[in-house]
Amino acid sequence: MRLNAQVAPDLFLLKVKGRFPAGPGRFYMLRAWDLDPPLSRPLSVLDRTDEEISFLYAVRGRGTELLSRLSPGDPLTLFGPLGNGWARAGERVALIGGGVGIAPLLYTARLFGKVDVYLAFAEGRSWSMNLKQWPAGSTSPLSPGKELGRD
Repeated sequence: MRLNAQVAPDLFLLKVKGRFPAGPGRFYMLRAWDLDPPLSRPLSVLDRTDEEISFLYAVRGRGTELLSRLSPGDPLTLFGPLGNGWARAGERVALIGGGVGIAPLLYTARLFGKVDVYLAFAEGRSWSMNLKQWPAGSTSPLSPGKELGRD
């Protein structure tokens, strides 16, 4: 593991070095413990490059709390990719997500290109994703008339 950083209250960004296959909407099962808790934690792919894979997760129970304690270099097991994911259908694509559910949308947007993005957060709970990461031409009604990540 290369990075495990808190980016908002109870919200963490985890990056793992290596080549990991993934597609839009796919996920991995992550585990950094032996027997307790008995199940690995499913985390959607936030982003992926040839050098690393990234996940965004919220601390919601014992498993994610254990993940949040990891430091770079600690052992971590990834199993995947899992899930059916999705393919682009049609010319215009809307990506809709809220809270930690936005995790798979960045990677999807990178693969699909120009998209319409709708993101929502509960009051007082937000995470400022670097909007310059979104593909050129992507728009959001949260910034009418402006492309995401452009001034």
